[in-house]
Amino acid sequence: MVKAIADLVAAVAWPGVVLILAYMFRDQVAKFINDAKLLKFGAMSAERQVREEVDRSGKEAEAAEGRSDGPTSNELVRAGVVERLAENSDSAVIRGQARELGEEYERVRGSLPSGDDRTRAMEVVVSKMRTIGRAVIPVRYDLSASNSPGERLAAIASLQVALDYDFIPWLTDRAETERPFISYHAMVAILGGLRDPAAPRHAEELASSVLRLRTLGRESRGFQRDPSRVHLLRAIEGAAGTVREISDLLAAG
Repeated sequence: MVKAIADLVAAVAWPGVVLILAYMFRDQVAKFINDAKLLKFGAMSAERQVREEVDRSGKEAEAAEGRSDGPTSNELVRAGVVERLAENSDSAVIRGQARELGEEYERVRGSLPSGDDRTRAMEVVVSKMRTIGRAVIPVRYDLSASNSPGERLAAIASLQVALDYDFIPWLTDRAETERPFISYHAMVAILGGLRDPAAPRHAEELASSVLRLRTLGRESRGFQRDPSRVHLLRAIEGAAGTVREISDLLAAG
């Protein structure tokens, strides 16, 4: 009987204690709930803003002509904006955005016939990828190792925006083994590395890359019949020739 009464008192008392504590700390509880709401709203707002920046780049790319040979100034600015927005967003949001854009590339490539219209549509996707290029740096290795060509393209677009010279051999492999469009953009990233002030500090890997690309440009299995990549190779050789350290290595090779 005593135990039953004690249990009853405990059952009645605990809700009362909770109510008393909730009343005593009502200001702190209200702040906690409000902060949670703001955090959730902030994440949703950041995701919406990221998509808006991506869409702006896509619309600009739709109006452009010809093949891109690197990020535009607007794409670089937006990449910085998205990087800051990503700090207030779930990392899964940016990873999901990269996945979506990879799927968009694959859908465009698979649904349109080869030609200028398809190339332009794929360039629009690359522009969007560049816009999240800095935000995806933490998952860039995952993207580069993906079985999805679209995700590998997302890694390449990120490297066009913020190059990591450790990726130069990987980019050269992509130029050799990927389909022409992705191969072209891997070469664009290499060209960006050659034009960067940091290029002399990475002369050996850059010179090795240029030598491999030269060989590919001459081989029948390479891209000697692809005017876009041949033109880009000339730009790569020209940029390499302006960096003394790389030029010396090329001459020795």
